[in-house]
Amino acid sequence: VVDCPPSLGLLTVNALLASTHVIVPIDSGFYALSGVKKLKETIDMLSSKVNHELSVKHLVTFYDTKSPFNKEFQNDLKKITGQDSLFKQKIRRSIKFNISQRLGKSVVELGSKKCGIAYKDYFNLTQEVINWTKAAAHNTSKISMLIANKTTIRTQQVKPITFSYQGEAREVYVAGEFSSWQPVAM
Repeated sequence: VVDCPPSLGLLTVNALLASTHVIVPIDSGFYALSGVKKLKETIDMLSSKVNHELSVKHLVTFYDTKSPFNKEFQNDLKKITGQDSLFKQKIRRSIKFNISQRLGKSVVELGSKKCGIAYKDYFNLTQEVINWTKAAAHNTSKISMLIANKTTIRTQQVKPITFSYQGEAREVYVAGEFSSWQPVAM
């Protein structure tokens, strides 16, 4: 599991390239839809430029079941992402999250009696994520073939890069896909 900041920087792009499944948590607020569109563009670009397919699901958070805005927000989100890309489970607003943070424990650690809907929402989400990713686990040969094909494609796209450094350094290490991300002394 790779947790990324809510931005589309290099860290997020690298995490997307290293992943097969993506969960996009979306605060049900007005500007969130704009961020979802930008992320969708990035994922589409990775698909077309480097042939990297991702299974993407969106998770609505801070959901208020009584708010008409939240229902409109969910309809707008479905238009952007498609019905099948939304988790059925939503994470509802609950003061129990604040309580668990203050205590330095997760809602799961505190349990259903202390955390009520917060516990239930995350428990149900966990089951949904397990079911979603199970299909990929059963299809490991297809994934292995896909990884082999991506490696071949990326190898063909790699061009030599020359690094230069002016100054003094006691040691220099380089890490990358070529070394399975293990630092290699230069």
